[in-house]
Amino acid sequence: MVPLGRMVAAHIIDMSTIQHIKLRIFDPEIIKSYNTMQKEMNEDYGKADNLSLLPRPVAIGCVCVAMVRPDCFLRAQIIEIYDEVAWVYLFDIGKVCQTYLFYLFKIRYIHMTFPR
Repeated sequence: MVPLGRMVAAHIIDMSTIQHIKLRIFDPEIIKSYNTMQKEMNEDYGKADNLSLLPRPVAIGCVCVAMVRPDCFLRAQIIEIYDEVAWVYLFDIGKVCQTYLFYLFKIRYIHMTFPR
């Protein structure tokens, strides 16, 4: 989400429906803000005592943080669950991946908005 009233250079990279459009943004300030937020998320969630597993049962549609590598945490939404495996949409990179439920964590409110 781009802040209201802000004009940015962007390209449409996917449009499955008129309500679901993925854009690639080319605004240096937004990219810098995102990179800062991503670094802070990796440092914050990378500390074991800062991780909170999602409450059970885990629901489809839940917004969370997915550990995609031991040093990389991304904002995600659960789109499918089968046993202990979830398919999640990774908001910040626009991809779907499969992961175990124990790699999904509660997202903190400060990470639910667009980086400023």
